[in-house]
Amino acid sequence: MRKGVTLLCAAAFTSALQTLPPVNEVSNEGGSSPLSIGSVTKTIYIEKGFASTRDTDGLTLIPPSADEFASLFQQDITDLTGFNWTLERVDSLPSTADASGIFLGAFTGNDSTLTYENGDPTSEGYQLDVSSTAAFIRGTGARGMWWGTRSLLQLALIGNGTLPTGSRIDAPAYPTRGFMLDAGRKWYAPEFLKEMCSFASFFKMSEFHYHLSDNYPLNRGRNETWQDVYSHFSLRPEDESLLGILHGRENETLSRDDFADLQSHCAARGVTVIPEIEAPGHCLYLTKWKPELSLAKRDLLNLTHPETIPTVKRIWSEFLPWFETKEVHIGADEYDATLADDYITFVNEMASFVNATAGKQIRIWGTNEPSENLTISKDVIVQHWQYGESDPLKLVADGYTMINTEDWWAYMGMKNDHMPILPAKYPQFFNESRIFNFAGVDGW
Repeated sequence: MRKGVTLLCAAAFTSALQTLPPVNEVSNEGGSSPLSIGSVTKTIYIEKGFASTRDTDGLTLIPPSADEFASLFQQDITDLTGFNWTLERVDSLPSTADASGIFLGAFTGNDSTLTYENGDPTSEGYQLDVSSTAAFIRGTGARGMWWGTRSLLQLALIGNGTLPTGSRIDAPAYPTRGFMLDAGRKWYAPEFLKEMCSFASFFKMSEFHYHLSDNYPLNRGRNETWQDVYSHFSLRPEDESLLGILHGRENETLSRDDFADLQSHCAARGVTVIPEIEAPGHCLYLTKWKPELSLAKRDLLNLTHPETIPTVKRIWSEFLPWFETKEVHIGADEYDATLADDYITFVNEMASFVNATAGKQIRIWGTNEPSENLTISKDVIVQHWQYGESDPLKLVADGYTMINTEDWWAYMGMKNDHMPILPAKYPQFFNESRIFNFAGVDGW
């Protein structure tokens, strides 16, 4: 009964919504009686030949199989509906007319109809066909099938246990669909982080950017008391010689097992954790430990000190084996623009180091680095966050892979409004219109 109440309440909450994100194409919707979840066979069938499929084109290094996704879907729909669903592997799927239940398998249509917006093929596409007795989800890959199950659950919520009949074909516009959580200015427990991944997956987000180190700003008269300013590093190193970066707060960190559990939980739901360790700015976690490595502004590293870059590499060497992703984020934002050559040299050296050490590509924040001598390597992915620091159109024109997280429409700050820094202040809570309308700015 409690599960039924949950379904009804959720349905009332979402009754005015389409699936989120909305599907690309819907045909024949409403042509016959809707499918009632309560009246169909409570069995999920998956094609044996498709069950072992694992996507290799995503960022995670631990991609789930279609069968593993199906098992998790079985749990989800059981929890949502209150009915006990079973999962069976079958040699082939029946025709829609002869079926009752939910059927999972490989997409059999024209793959060119399911691509990213730029035309690149994707394993994240799917087709959802619903009759009055059965639902078929056919994915171009394991993740495509998984996203199809999210649409099915959303439709069940919207329809209070019923699904409109028809055929839907869908693929995401972009491979990078993510959210970032600033865990460098506030500690978040592992269970909360996992819950965030579950929630993000329901809305088909593909990445969780875990900003795991940072400090409160020093540009508001706090540089003189920098040792007392809050800073945090969220992972607990196994190498005890690195415990100085934690400043005695080992109880507010994730162990290696904790982080592995988080990554597995997220990957099981189609979400890759992208970890970020900040340097050479936002570095009080490091300069409190080794003050001799700082510039006059104490959260900036002195990149010309002979021990600075080796120390940063020591930290990354400790944690790179933890990270089950093809890309990691090294921060690299808001550094002193008069030291642009030092900054660019650092970024390029770290890109080479991370690739040589772990075979991974790095991301950085878009940063004003007005050098006339050096340029950031095109192998580095640049995450735009604010005009004045970078220009997303110029980044693309210059040949960089660019991720757009423009702060004016994408940022929220629940406890810190960032004034007097402009152009923020950021909204305190999620504002759907601001995000989907790109803050109402023409041309965005």
